[in-house]
Amino acid sequence: IDSKSIDVMGALEVGVECGLIERSVAMFQFSHDLIQQAAYELIPVVEQPWYHKMLGGVLVAQSRLDDTILFVAADQVNRAGIQTITDSKERILFAGLNLKAASKSMEQSEYDSALTYLNSGLLFLTCIPDHWGREYELSLNLFHKSAQVQYIHGNIDESMKYIGEVLDHSSNFDDRLEVFHVLVKSLGSSGAQLEAIEKGMLVLEGLGESIPLDFTPKSVHNYLMKMEKELDDYDKDRILHLPLIQDSSKYQALKFLSLIYLFAARARPEFIPFVSCRIVELTLHHGICQYSVAGFAALGTIMISVKGDVEAGYRLGKFSTSLLGKFDSDVVASQVAASVYGVINVLVEPAQANIERLRNGYRRGLLGGNIEMAMTNIFLYCRHSFFFGKELNRLQSELMHYMQQMEHYKQEMYRKNMANTNELIAILTTGRVEQLQSFFCESTTQSKVIPQAISFNYLLTAFIFREFEFALKLCEIYKHKATKAWRIQDIVQSFYEGLLAYGLARQRSDRTLIAVADNATDVLVRCAGHSKWNFENKMKLLQAEKFFTNNQIDEAREAFESSIKCAQAHKFIHEEAIALELAAYFYAAQKDYDKSRSLLQMSSVAYRKWGANFKAEYLMKLSIQNDNEIVIS
Repeated sequence: IDSKSIDVMGALEVGVECGLIERSVAMFQFSHDLIQQAAYELIPVVEQPWYHKMLGGVLVAQSRLDDTILFVAADQVNRAGIQTITDSKERILFAGLNLKAASKSMEQSEYDSALTYLNSGLLFLTCIPDHWGREYELSLNLFHKSAQVQYIHGNIDESMKYIGEVLDHSSNFDDRLEVFHVLVKSLGSSGAQLEAIEKGMLVLEGLGESIPLDFTPKSVHNYLMKMEKELDDYDKDRILHLPLIQDSSKYQALKFLSLIYLFAARARPEFIPFVSCRIVELTLHHGICQYSVAGFAALGTIMISVKGDVEAGYRLGKFSTSLLGKFDSDVVASQVAASVYGVINVLVEPAQANIERLRNGYRRGLLGGNIEMAMTNIFLYCRHSFFFGKELNRLQSELMHYMQQMEHYKQEMYRKNMANTNELIAILTTGRVEQLQSFFCESTTQSKVIPQAISFNYLLTAFIFREFEFALKLCEIYKHKATKAWRIQDIVQSFYEGLLAYGLARQRSDRTLIAVADNATDVLVRCAGHSKWNFENKMKLLQAEKFFTNNQIDEAREAFESSIKCAQAHKFIHEEAIALELAAYFYAAQKDYDKSRSLLQMSSVAYRKWGANFKAEYLMKLSIQNDNEIVIS
């Protein structure tokens, strides 16, 4: 078939005259899909690949002018198949065409299409003998991008295969940098965080950077003080006008430091202060880039978690979100969202204002191929939704969807944590006593290194169903330290531990338990100083329980009423339900049973609004019992 012998435009005009083809400006299309199918079937099957090759060849020359033509040309060539294209020069040409189509697809976050083009490109390339020697740049780029897209799809083994190909054949350190980045991400996502960090550190050494291994609390404190002093000279405007980084080695160092920070949170938390400080330090001294943006957010979380300086952390978070306007990258946006909206802002701003931003961080992570951060964001979104009282049936539906995503992307740790939360929600909404017993039994068989997210679920379940002795055992097993509470997970856990400790202290007159409860109250007083909206109702409820324990009746009555009103005003329906329930037990202890029954019924209504029907039914039954059967713990 000789494409030069065909009068393409003449043939198209005949088709238009016959009504088979429609013309719109410079575009032609079949009048109906069935006409297109019928025309295609007129071509003998054995000749169809040659027609695809011919059309692809005609379009290749135009593909530089229009992305649409690029994709059509690549599709036509790929439909022709490797068996039709035997000339080495054409195979090289079409391998490059597929690489361009894959790169454009990745820019548009079309990773399924990108994978298809890359696979086709590799078919053309690997049929050429000694392709690494003859077409080094093409081979390097096709294998690197294949490793990257396989990682994005969660195909870690395939990604590792392509990474190995590049490492075996690349000629220098600089050519390995991009695939090293994919290697570190792939290792970290597959659960090998320690190995990921070790590989990242080796790359840093090649770039002239290193992470010291002899950290001490004093050295960390001194480094943070140094960075804080240096940042005192910078306001938001000066940060925004920092020059762009020019040194390629420092740029790559920032890129790998940013990645090591991500995995250090799980495997080497002692690295986090140094890594976040170093990212900001390199930025101030050498210039800014997209990886600097997440560095400011990371340092903000460290200022809070290590120094307890919420104001400094919040300021750095604001720097980070302002810089997003300058470096609007999906990858960076997802990293910033996890740090700023998942850690920093929830200590200052109303929780409800930040929860949806975490889900947007998940979407941006997926668009940018940053699977690890996408899953981190959606995990935080679901946890915060649960902590701050999202309606349970809606939340459970979302959990089921996101658990499937986590399974698809092989994010097993997050999936297990979410599955445990889903089980708790099932008990709260429609559970039976035997399910509750099974849930408790499961917790006693867990390892002592159980993730805090799961230990919290067990603690909350035990508290809500008033299994205080069991809840105390959980606290002893997992040894949560409320004095270090600055993450929202720590703060909420301190809240429930404090309520539990006050309840048990009244039963036992145990000063040790009172000390634990008083410490939790101090934590919430401190937090309420930064965000009344998020923490005042919790602080007031702990204070009410403290007054109750100390037999300060008038003060307790006032604090219970204040906690209930705050929870109502700030839309924390689950904590309103808990405050109403605990107030009911307080009034029962004062032998005001009518008031106690009224509060139990109000609590039941609030639990039902939250979706905790199982608990709501229990309280409604309790409210109609005899006076001496109302729990007064």
